[in-house]
Amino acid sequence: MTSTFSPALGLELMATGDQSGTWGDTTNTNLGTLLEQAITGVVSIAQGDATLTLTVANGASDQARNAVINLTGAMTAGRNVIVPTSNKLYLFKNSTTGGFATTIKTAAGSGVAIAAGTSQWVYCDGTNVVQGLTGSTFLSADVNNNLALNNFLEGFATTATAAGTTTLTVASAYLQYFTGSTTQTVALPVTSTLVLGQAYLITNLSTGLVTINSSGGNAVVILATGTSVLVTCTIISGTTAASWDATSYSGTTVVSGKKLTVSNSLTLAGTDGKSLTLSNTGTIAGGDAWTLAIAASKTLTVSNTLTLAGTDSTTMTFPSSSAAVAALDLANQVITGGARVTSNAVGTVSSGTETLDPGTRPLWDYTNGGAHTLAPGTNRGTIVLDITNNGSAGAITTSGWTKVVGAFDTTNGHVFRCFCSIGAGGSLLVIQPLF
Repeated sequence: MTSTFSPALGLELMATGDQSGTWGDTTNTNLGTLLEQAITGVVSIAQGDATLTLTVANGASDQARNAVINLTGAMTAGRNVIVPTSNKLYLFKNSTTGGFATTIKTAAGSGVAIAAGTSQWVYCDGTNVVQGLTGSTFLSADVNNNLALNNFLEGFATTATAAGTTTLTVASAYLQYFTGSTTQTVALPVTSTLVLGQAYLITNLSTGLVTINSSGGNAVVILATGTSVLVTCTIISGTTAASWDATSYSGTTVVSGKKLTVSNSLTLAGTDGKSLTLSNTGTIAGGDAWTLAIAASKTLTVSNTLTLAGTDSTTMTFPSSSAAVAALDLANQVITGGARVTSNAVGTVSSGTETLDPGTRPLWDYTNGGAHTLAPGTNRGTIVLDITNNGSAGAITTSGWTKVVGAFDTTNGHVFRCFCSIGAGGSLLVIQPLF
């Protein structure tokens, strides 16, 4: 009887009773040559600048039976490689020069294009050649174990806050987003189930706080609205916060429950109602509602010194040496430095009423140029006032004072220093001549 051949690999199938005394040679060729070629065979074939049809031979070595086919040669255009219409898996490498793709196809199929300098798994399904993998190339590492790729699609999960607990595991997505309008607790995985360096990027888009706890219930960090944190497993034992590193995604360290916002103004605020405000008038004020605010056209610059500067030429500068900032409305502050105050120079007063306001400045001065009235304002405080008579000095009437000590005259050149205090018990004006 006559031997037949397998349809895919062309192995010789001997008929019963055939090749007596020589069947071993045929079997060795099938197993040791042809089958091995189909599984592990690697061959380089010159593509040439034309269509290449792979050779096919039943019961003997050929080009099409090889598992890996490396195409070489110079090309001036894209070319085709024709494979037989038999079920077969191939790894093709396009090593041709010229920068053109080679299309692996059957005679009547559309095939798969392989770009110059790349490799790709393909297979013939008996009719056409199709991709063996959905990606265009394999991900490979360089000699330093670095990977190069356009993008890496991290696992993503979103949770609506519901004042409940979200428990993460080793299989949880890297990106964890929380939305909604209330609080949520995140329980990190048991560290013994992880590998060192496993991390989760957690973002709070809800209006409530998101508390991130270790598996033992210890707080690692509390996320305010609109903040993110990268939590990384640094110890694969223990159930406390010490097994985790929590780093702000932007690299800025913010205390738990706080957030840092910069948009024309700089504000540090928390759920405890505390914030810090730096006003554009050069004062720091606070108490239970501290705010750090910078008005429009202002900038905040830190370089050994902290300077606020604006287009209106006004600035406020903190010294480069260590210094404590005093608030205006806190008691029992110890101030060891001094201050120089520019006097509120009113000019010449020759009529009407000059009303003293301690909220303006603690030092005042003006020239007596005519009869007028000196009166206390309603704001409480103390003013030191210098009055100088000129040649037109007139009588000064004191009105509205609880008590007045001393008196003015109208002599040209005379100077009077007045100590003016306005308090809950009344107002006091003490007039001291300086001549």
